Amino acid sequence: MSDGSKDGTVAEASAHGALVCDVPVNRGQGAALRLGYRLAREGGAQYIVTTDADGQYNPAEMDAVLGPVVAGQADFATGSRKLGSQETNDPVRRLGTWVFAVSISLLTGQRITDSSFGLRAMRAEVTGAVRLEQPQYQSSELLIAVLTHGFRVVEVPATIHKRKVGESKKGHNAIYGLKYAGVVFGTWWRERQRRVPGSGRAASSRADRRPGERSAALPAQAEEPFPPAGDPAAAKGSEATTPSPAVD
Repeated sequence: MSDGSKDGTVAEASAHGALVCDVPVNRGQGAALRLGYRLAREGGAQYIVTTDADGQYNPAEMDAVLGPVVAGQADFATGSRKLGSQETNDPVRRLGTWVFAVSISLLTGQRITDSSFGLRAMRAEVTGAVRLEQPQYQSSELLIAVLTHGFRVVEVPATIHKRKVGESKKGHNAIYGLKYAGVVFGTWWRERQRRVPGSGRAASSRADRRPGERSAALPAQAEEPFPPAGDPAAAKGSEATTPSPAVD
């Protein structure tokens, strides 16, 4: 997915055999990801992997993040710098990561250690079952929507490196924190209103999920204080990943 890029992204990706959607006008991260999700679903992809294009995430870790989804342990998997490692040393950002992880854990009832990691994997149909509208902060909106709709979510140890190219468009720490908090609590409240009254489930949750089945945890997370319920369903179909680089 190339969202109005001016560099050699399209040519380089095409030369290596990738199917590239080249949008000539930059519309922003949110629009790029939504279009990428839709094209992947309509193209028959069963799994989608997304990562940022700023060099902070290691493409070699894609298999580890996608693994629980393909194995049927989860519908959605995200990397976690808390479970893995991080090279960034901004104490304010580190504190913010912890605060928002705790907030989302309390709001959703499942322990989350990293709400803004840019490397994620999911079953393709998940992206069509949740509402996505944010121009930025896509990671938190998607994560909260997925959790609220009862999909099974796991975190995988991963590494976040220092940013290699470009500058963040999300502002300084104070502005970033305020906007991020607005997305976290706004998404949670919005998705609560969309739940089916009295059912305990969101309106667009999978119809074939057994009562009480919400999330699955990897063995390494068994000691977490918010244990998910239910047994993982069997994985369906063959693997097909669709990377959709975007700066998060």
